[in-house]
Amino acid sequence: MKNDKEKSKKPKAKLTFGLNVIYEKSFKEAIDFAVKDGFGAIEVWASAPQFNWQKYASHERKAIASYASQNKIDLQLHGPEELSLFNFFPVLQLATLKCYRELIDFAKEIGAQTLTIHHGETTVITFQGGRKIPLFSQYPQILDSFKKNLTAVARYASGKVKLCLENANHFNDPLIKKIAAGLLKKKLLFLTWDIGKSYNKDGSVKEDEVNFFVDHLSSVKNVYWHDMTALGGHEVVGKGFVDFRRFFDIVKDLEVNHIIELRPRENVLDARVKFQELWR
Repeated sequence: MKNDKEKSKKPKAKLTFGLNVIYEKSFKEAIDFAVKDGFGAIEVWASAPQFNWQKYASHERKAIASYASQNKIDLQLHGPEELSLFNFFPVLQLATLKCYRELIDFAKEIGAQTLTIHHGETTVITFQGGRKIPLFSQYPQILDSFKKNLTAVARYASGKVKLCLENANHFNDPLIKKIAAGLLKKKLLFLTWDIGKSYNKDGSVKEDEVNFFVDHLSSVKNVYWHDMTALGGHEVVGKGFVDFRRFFDIVKDLEVNHIIELRPRENVLDARVKFQELWR
């Protein structure tokens, strides 16, 4: 008979790895590769021309959803990084929101579980010595526009797909995190945690950022994995300074897909083996 401690022990979450899809020619090709090599999910980058949502008719979208379902592959999308929620000029705001509405509809029709987005870039002011600060720190009206844009996209996505904000661009700015936290609390917005991006280029951890994710762990619906070096991210596992064990321990109980953000495919397969060993 099991003791009380054993009875109360929570089972480890199912470990499902996914592929970052950029170069594949079609959804079918990406799904076929995922099935062949035992992956449970694919995350497709809408920036790639072949995955431009505007090219897919309604019957094609239904066929994608059906093929993924038949093959038991979870679909996820990553929005175009060209879009910026900091746009405050009316014509750019309208175009950005129109693109996001179309992309959210596409996500729903193909049965995507998550849509990950970046804030986008904003103008920066450069000072002596190369110091740069975002324009919104001097002009609060830009941040007001950002909040309105993000809220509009989040409300439109509600009930269609989980809209996940990734820790990219100016995510670590306290003002940005405050806006995000308000939408997380209302469950209009969720999070994608890129583990590598929680590191600085000198190998130190962005502890404030990590604490933010830990405080909002229930909102994390997607996790990215890759190594980091002083030159940047998306490095093969073991080449950089990411402490994978530390972060595995934080997210191990989440029911999410773990997307390996590496290219080419051989590096993805090698990373999965290493991650499975860490997970034991």
